[in-house]
Amino acid sequence: MKDQEGTHVRGRRRSVLREGSGTMERKPQTELMGKPVHAHESAHGTLHHLIPSLGVYERNERKHEMNKYLTALLLSLLLFALAACRSMGRMESAAPAGSISVQITETDFHIASSVSKFVPGKVYYFVVTNRGQAMHEFMIMPKAEGSMNGMPMENMDKLALASIPMIDPGETQTLNYTFPASLAGSRPEFACYFSGHYEAGMRLDVAVQAG
Repeated sequence: MKDQEGTHVRGRRRSVLREGSGTMERKPQTELMGKPVHAHESAHGTLHHLIPSLGVYERNERKHEMNKYLTALLLSLLLFALAACRSMGRMESAAPAGSISVQITETDFHIASSVSKFVPGKVYYFVVTNRGQAMHEFMIMPKAEGSMNGMPMENMDKLALASIPMIDPGETQTLNYTFPASLAGSRPEFACYFSGHYEAGMRLDVAVQAG
């Protein structure tokens, strides 16, 4: 197919008109920032790049900024949720009226308790302080379980009567616990089951008096 000038239309290069001194010349299309633009040269010889549409570029930029904002927001929410879960796991509490205070001291790698014999049915207020250089936990196990290397932590938590999952160096956390009558005459164990801690000596045998 040909136009009126006899030039083939099919396959003709896309071009723009260039004006100057009453003459019309064709200038090939170019690209700017990865997007097609038109080049227009004035009569004074100055080259201007005219972007046909900034709409697409602006939308892409806004979409990129929105993705960055959403990523930061999700990260903040995740950190907040982790902090909330950790706070819940600490079981921080006030001493109930009539409770018996028990001072627990954890070091690297030893557990000491101000009370070693407990009475079923009484409320004990455990004040656990980490005086070591490493993070520890405090678990009250129904009996000496020995080394549980390889057991998932969630399974250990199910075995525990009560626990404080994480205690940072220099930190003190508390929990309330009452030994049930079913444990009368038993020998529970206080322990830290962080990797290698139990084997290094972080365990303490205690007793629950018979009824």
